[in-house]
Amino acid sequence: MGTINDISERKKMEAIRDDVDKIMRHDLRSSLIGIVGLPDILLENHELTQKERDILCAIQDSGYKLLSMIENSVSIYRMEIGSHELNLSKIDIIPVLKNVISGLSRKFKNSSISFKILVEDKILTNRDSFLLDCEDTFFYNMISNLLLNSLEASPLNETIFLKLSFSKKSLSIINKGSVPLEIRNKFFEKYVTAGKKSGTGIGTYSAALIAKTHGWKIWLDTSILNETTVTVKF
Repeated sequence: MGTINDISERKKMEAIRDDVDKIMRHDLRSSLIGIVGLPDILLENHELTQKERDILCAIQDSGYKLLSMIENSVSIYRMEIGSHELNLSKIDIIPVLKNVISGLSRKFKNSSISFKILVEDKILTNRDSFLLDCEDTFFYNMISNLLLNSLEASPLNETIFLKLSFSKKSLSIINKGSVPLEIRNKFFEKYVTAGKKSGTGIGTYSAALIAKTHGWKIWLDTSILNETTVTVKF
């Protein structure tokens, strides 16, 4: 009886959390639409210096990025209920990987953690490409979440490897450090996190949801001591 009550209570809490998420998305979007429009009004002032114009443009750009993130969260919700329709295009994912790495490297410039992309276990060259049918925005989000998770879990002064395989049609992200035993079997579940001050348990869940929606497989491998591998098979 106690187990049934626990499950019912958990479902009730998840429903409340989902309702709060919907309200927050709506309210944030409404507020941001007003904010991103203000710089255009201020930019009409011809007495502004170039530095002031650059700052206003940066504010507006950040606002649009936040709006995009909110819109993406709506699409994530549609993925959860199975109603999202993919808008596929063929892209070279290597520039996307480089773009995500560049952004994270700037954000965590003091971490002394480096990234290395390998293609069939060989160092990436300018001639390499890896074409994939996907929804590009969500592929970017998936990689960003997985690499951020690796970065936060990796010890300092280590290298995170991104291994692309044409033959296996897969991407493996490998970092030093072990996933806590208590979350290994539920690593990709919603709100599951351990050992991170700012962890929400949303990043890996979102990544797995994006992979599933595309029809890809994603899994965690902790068989090597003090090493964590997440693989996406396209």
